[in-house]
Amino acid sequence: MWDIYERVLFKFLLYYQLRKILYMIQGIKEFYTPLELLNLYYSNGQCGGNRRNKLWQKMNSLLSWDNLLNHGYQWDLCPLLFFIISKALPKINNSILQQDQGKTCPKSISSKLQEYYQRSLIRNMILVDELKRIVLELKENNIEVATLKGGFLAENVYKDIACRPMGDLDILIKDKDKEKCYKILLNMGYENVVESAQIQMLHRSFCKKVRMMPVNIEIHHYLVKEVFIPKFNVENVFFDKNIPLEYNLIYLSCHGIRHGLYRFLWLCDLAEIIKNNKELINWDKAYKKSIDYNIQKQFLFTMHLTTILLLPTFSGMSNFSYKYLLPYISELLFIRIQKKILNHADEKRLRHLLSICMMKISDLKAFFQRYIQYRKM
Repeated sequence: MWDIYERVLFKFLLYYQLRKILYMIQGIKEFYTPLELLNLYYSNGQCGGNRRNKLWQKMNSLLSWDNLLNHGYQWDLCPLLFFIISKALPKINNSILQQDQGKTCPKSISSKLQEYYQRSLIRNMILVDELKRIVLELKENNIEVATLKGGFLAENVYKDIACRPMGDLDILIKDKDKEKCYKILLNMGYENVVESAQIQMLHRSFCKKVRMMPVNIEIHHYLVKEVFIPKFNVENVFFDKNIPLEYNLIYLSCHGIRHGLYRFLWLCDLAEIIKNNKELINWDKAYKKSIDYNIQKQFLFTMHLTTILLLPTFSGMSNFSYKYLLPYISELLFIRIQKKILNHADEKRLRHLLSICMMKISDLKAFFQRYIQYRKM
């Protein structure tokens, strides 16, 4: 009889020890993944992920802690993830988070994320301060200005200025003011960056060292190159100091598709706008504007990705049909692009293919004709 008890006890102890060893080996798997943390944050603790969705499963696998911190994949999410772990989630009183206390993130990972956060904070403080100085100078010279992308998002959308890493500053002005604007920047100590005629169709770049840090600023006089078919009316954008929410959603969608959505942070930008402005966004207006600007597919697809991957509980876009999309092909291209980035391979062809996939069939002939002329410049 005692032999049976000894065997059972031995098996139990062996199983317990094996679990401890397995935990030490796998460690990180016992904690939330980066994508699960993002889902908890954007749902205010209501949802830890869209686990039944195959696209979500694939992205969750790619966006692992190992890939993020050891392979440089989507590293610019690190400051946001540190903010979520250290500041956002502890303030949410929710049964899901209370049940899973202690599995948010290992301390070793949290300390690495904090390093990214602090670097982003220092850089963004300098960039935002310089952006304010430039905008003030332009307005004093009667130039209407709207801040774009990271410069607008870091200060006006995200809860913490460090959460949105910025590479450069982007400002939109009217075409008639561009020469005057360039002179002002040169007088402020900025130097003109030599660029191709193709790039100058959309913006001009200037550079200067501020507090020993290089600051690049792009002065846009168009939102999107006409060669890619969209029909943005810049004159309708200058309602306020920043582009209105609906326009921002459309513009960021178009910009993301144009560059193949290779930065996952661009989807976080959209999720952040939606999370913080649910009651203010006029979705009917945004959808109609996307049709007016001939970027309906781009808008619908990026919203489709954002809701599946980051906002599975959000239903604001449920009234709009995806009948113009080829979701499977577009999602497949998106994942293939992400895998290329992870493996440090060239993903440009896939990015171009995704852009073409988002165009109307009736626009493709005109696009290829324009694009050939564009490449000859």
